[in-house]
Amino acid sequence: FSDIKLLQDPHYFSTELILDKWTKEGKLFEVPFYRRPLSDIVNKTLHYFSIEEIIEPQPTKTFKRHEPEKYERLMKSPQFLIIKARVT
Repeated sequence: FSDIKLLQDPHYFSTELILDKWTKEGKLFEVPFYRRPLSDIVNKTLHYFSIEEIIEPQPTKTFKRHEPEKYERLMKSPQFLIIKARVT
């Protein structure tokens, strides 16, 4: 949901390709992914799967020790949603 902040001209209900930039071990990676509204994610999942669990992961205490500012930001504005589903 927070991915919408990455867009120049955000439209929550559209599906849009986002090219995000991540840095790991000093290397820059371009990470493509699609941003969709929650209703699209859940409803399209339900066409083929039954949902077993919805998980909103929280940063770890280790992450908090190493990156306290990022930890606080993620606790206020989560970045990930995991849907555990099984083929029906």
